[in-house]
Amino acid sequence: PLRRQRQMCIRDSLITMEGKLWSWGRNEKGQLGHGDTKRVEAPRFIEGLCHEVTMSAACGWNHTLALTKTGSVFAFGENKMGQLGLGNLTDTIPSPAQIIYNGQPITKMAFGAEFSMIMDCKGNLYSFGCPEYGQLGHNSDGKFIAWPQQIEYDCKLVPLQVAIFIEKTKN
Repeated sequence: PLRRQRQMCIRDSLITMEGKLWSWGRNEKGQLGHGDTKRVEAPRFIEGLCHEVTMSAACGWNHTLALTKTGSVFAFGENKMGQLGLGNLTDTIPSPAQIIYNGQPITKMAFGAEFSMIMDCKGNLYSFGCPEYGQLGHNSDGKFIAWPQQIEYDCKLVPLQVAIFIEKTKN
């Protein structure tokens, strides 16, 4: 029995009832988590998570986050803006690596093109990656002038708590 994750036209993943994560599709930045950048035509088990029980996965354009039963998050794929939360700007991480985080267990994840967000079991929100349009929620777009006519961004390389956050529900 399988639980299908978010359907995407360019990449897909599924989680078995035992919590094993499989992925397939395009893989230019290692976003499938198989340790390489080769395209995968059929579902393939992610060996790097063999000792983990995966509860959910969030598939971004070029990076993926996997949430385990214990509340840990593993990330893989493109990391040029720190969107994997690993504390560095290594361009590509093709195998699952645990994000740098020591707080309460994580319960939710979300992503954008070059940033990621996680929420812990107490409702605290954390973000990491590129703040270009203020999407990290830290009241800044992170722009600075590196040298004349060159704008760069102060990317957050590890999860940083969003100071003011109110989760809205339908009720």
